[in-house]
Amino acid sequence: MKNRDKVFRNYAHDMPGTYLKIYQAMCDCFDEHQKDFDGVDKKVMMVYIMRATKGCANPMVVQKCMEEFETR
Repeated sequence: MKNRDKVFRNYAHDMPGTYLKIYQAMCDCFDEHQKDFDGVDKKVMMVYIMRATKGCANPMVVQKCMEEFETR
């Protein structure tokens, strides 16, 4: 019988770790590039995140995370 009350981390496909790295890189980018209420250009943010995560983050996942902070 399997115990369905447990959650296991799959290190082969570690999405929680990837999201953590992306959000930490986003915070660092905001700290470095955002002045007053100007915001940060999407291209600058994407390049910063990809360099900070050493290219291990999927650009589609990065784009999804960035959508939370977009102004419409």
